[in-house]
Amino acid sequence: MVLRSEFKNLVVHDASEVVSREDSDSIDIVDNVRYHMTSRVRTYSEIQSVHDQLSLIDQLLESLQLDC
Repeated sequence: MVLRSEFKNLVVHDASEVVSREDSDSIDIVDNVRYHMTSRVRTYSEIQSVHDQLSLIDQLLESLQLDC
């Protein structure tokens, strides 16, 4: 999901909705995805999988020069 262009477009759109940019802002779609990914973790192997997926989100944000 994180690698899909639709997700990237949603992130860019939500980031553009931030009215007063700070050093680090909250982007709704990113916060929601992070929450849902981490709330379902039940086992150690799931922790690693979620960590890898969260890293992909961080890489996307970095490529877009967004800090949230």
